[in-house]
This record gives sequence, structure tokens and C-alpha cells, in this order.
Amino acid sequence: MQPLHRGVVGAVEYGRPGGLGAVAVRLQRPQVQLALVAERGIEAAATACSGVGLAVGPILAGALLEHFSWHAVYIANIVIAGTALLLAPVFVTESGHPTRKPDLAGLVLGTVMTASATYAIIQGGATGYTKAPIVTMYVVFAVSLFLFVRVELRHPDPMLDLRLFRSASFSAVMGVAAVSVFGLVGVALLSVLYMERVGQTSPVGVGVRLLPLFGTFLLVTVVSARVLVHRVGLTPLITAGLVLIGAGSLALLATDASGGYGAMWPGLLIAGIGAGLLTAPSTAAAVNSVPPRQEGMAAAAVNMARQLGTVLGPSVLGTIVTSRFPRNLHDRLVEADIPSPKADRIVEGVSHGAGATALPASLARVVGTAVPRAFTDAVHLGNVTGGVVLIVMAVPAALFVRQKVHGPRTSTEA
Repeated sequence: MQPLHRGVVGAVEYGRPGGLGAVAVRLQRPQVQLALVAERGIEAAATACSGVGLAVGPILAGALLEHFSWHAVYIANIVIAGTALLLAPVFVTESGHPTRKPDLAGLVLGTVMTASATYAIIQGGATGYTKAPIVTMYVVFAVSLFLFVRVELRHPDPMLDLRLFRSASFSAVMGVAAVSVFGLVGVALLSVLYMERVGQTSPVGVGVRLLPLFGTFLLVTVVSARVLVHRVGLTPLITAGLVLIGAGSLALLATDASGGYGAMWPGLLIAGIGAGLLTAPSTAAAVNSVPPRQEGMAAAAVNMARQLGTVLGPSVLGTIVTSRFPRNLHDRLVEADIPSPKADRIVEGVSHGAGATALPASLARVVGTAVPRAFTDAVHLGNVTGGVVLIVMAVPAALFVRQKVHGPRTSTEA
């Protein structure tokens, strides 16, 4: 990745919509249902905080990148995490169950599984998926996945109770959680890549231009959590949210090689509306899908699925762009009557950051025209991939997600 989109997309880490799992675990009492949390405004506040982070993060990252390298964004994350680590024991009440013990084997295997798959997806796109290191990583992924399932099924107190996936509703919600964040972060990444490489937008400008996506997410999330969950229901909101994020991704196909913003913001706005609609309902739907004593684990599992989507969105869609762009550029150069061997050398240079200034004037003009077009086409392929995945996921969401929003429980029901 180039410095700009490394930093700006890295700023998404400031405020991913993952904090709701912690809210659900913290509010696990017989008298409190997650759906009622939305009614009382607590979940709305939590999702609003996530939205603020998503909206402000890219702008702050852009400001840092104006003066420092992209590493500064991740150093800022360390500072934020360190501050939270110091303040949490003071202000956050302990919510852990006294009889539960850490599932260290599940934690290690889950980490190895995710890391190996992510490395294989990203690096395989650059070097080829048949290379020995990539094949090795896929073997590591398969083995760690097998061991993870085996350990979790046999563990008396697993990190993730895989038996929860026997519920069609719960399984569908996990897919929704992963795919929705896959789409949201993917749209952000592809937009940053486009604005950087085609629009030549400054880091701060990129952050500001993402506001229709993340700012809208913030506003709609609050309305969805406080009002729409009870008036519309879980399943319609989740389904509509997936369709809208997918439609927003497909709407970005209106962008062209000019790098203009006018064709981009409507797609960002639509995707932001969709993400805001489904974030709170998906957590409530997960809790509704499991027995009362497993509500905390269900909410935490939603958070885990969102984290997985955060990893896979940039990995898969970013790899599509970076692997497709050289081929697109080569084809356009050959179409412009540049011999294939010479086109290969130009593509290699451009892929490693070389500009067209060192080329003869006539050739530089051809390359200068071909590069933004080839890159826009590669971004469009990522947009189509993300959009289709999101819209397809809306089908099982509509069919299997449990619609009912629970009311308060009495002590006897608990």
C-alpha cells in the first residue's frame, strides 16, 4: 500500500462499529434485553461513539499525514489504546463471569487462523497463489481451522460455542456482521485508493470526502437504534441495510478516470445509510437467536465477526485492485500500439511508484492517460465484487434472521 491509503484507511480502526458487543456483555442481566437497550438510548450512544470515530478518524489521520509518515496513524492508535487501558479499570465496572476461564488455546488458534488467511490473500495477490510460501500459509490456515473447531467443541468453557451455529438465525446474523463490515470498510478502502491514485486528493481532503459515508453512518445508526428497531423490526432493517451498502458500492461505478468527486458522493451516502440501518439490529438479532444465558457470548461473537470483516474487506478487495491494475494497464498500453515487452517494463515501473516524467513526451501522454483509466477499472471490479457479496447476503438475512424484538423479562422468566 502507498502511504496515503495506509494511513487514512488505518484510521478506520479509530471507530469501527464493534463496540456493541461489549455493551451487550456488560448489560447481561435478567431485567435487561439488548433490544431494550436501544429503547433506553444506551446502544444508540454506543453506536454513536463508533460513528464519531469513523467520521473523525480519517480526517485526523489526514492531518497527521500532512506532516508525518503513515506510521504516525498507527502510533496514534497505540496512544489511544494505552489511554483506554489506563482509564478502563477506573471507570468500567467488571463484567466478567466469576466462573469463566480464558480459552487460551482457542485464542491462539483463532489468531493463527486469521493471520495466515490474511497473509495468504494479500501476499498471494502480489506474488501468485501457487508460490510455496502462500500454499504453506493456506495449509496453516486449514490446520488451525480444524484444530480450532476441535478445541472449541471439546472445551468445557469455549471462547466461542460453535453449537450456537445450529441456529439458522444466529448463523445468518454472523454472516451479516462479517459481510456488512467487509462492505463498509471495503467501500472506504476502494474510495481512498481511487481518490489517491486517480483524483490526486490530499490526505485531509480524502478524510473530508469520506464524511458522506461515515457521517451518514453515525446519524442513521442513532435513529435506527432508538426508533426504527421497534417500529420496523430487525429483519427488514438488516436486509435493507445490506442491499443499500451493496447498492452504494455499485453506485460507485459511476466514477471515471477524471477523478471527480461528483459521481462518488452519492454512492458513499447510500452505503452509509445502509451500514447505519443494520449495525444495532444485527447485535439485537444475535442475542434474540440464543438462549438467555448465552446472550453475552452471542453479542461478543457479533463483534468477532465484524473484526473478521474488517480484516477481509481490505484484504480481498484491496488485493483485487492491486492484482488487476497491472493487467489492465498492460492491456491499455498494448491497445495504444506499445509493444508488449515495453508495456511490461512500463507496468513494472508504474507498479513500483515510478511516474511517466522520465518517458518521451508522446509516450508519457499515453501512459498518463492509461494509468487512471486502468486503475479506475480495477477499483470498479472491487466495487462490483463487494456489491454482489452484500446483496447476495441479504437473501439469507431475509429468510433466517429472527424478526422478534424481545420485551423485558421478569425474574421468573430468567
